[in-house]
Amino acid sequence: EILGNLLDNARKHGNTLVNVTYATGVLVIEDDGKGVEPDKLDIIAKRGVKLDERRAGSGLGLSIVKDLADVYDLDLEFSRSSLGGLQVKLRLPVIH
Repeated sequence: EILGNLLDNARKHGNTLVNVTYATGVLVIEDDGKGVEPDKLDIIAKRGVKLDERRAGSGLGLSIVKDLADVYDLDLEFSRSSLGGLQVKLRLPVIH
């Protein structure tokens, strides 16, 4: 559910590129879209928040991700991607 919502968000808001990487418990998904203003990063995961009303969607995807991350005690971080769009880091438990 988390991965599906993050990939769907990146696909909707990216221009042509979505990059997914994983290393040592950190999953990073980023796109080359217009990104999110730094002062809006704290609100993008609130239920029903849509920063781009022109795009399809309900504004629930990132809030579902946030809710599930909270339930499973996963660290979730939104920032600007080096590609220009949104970068989402999700720290997962490392199983040995």
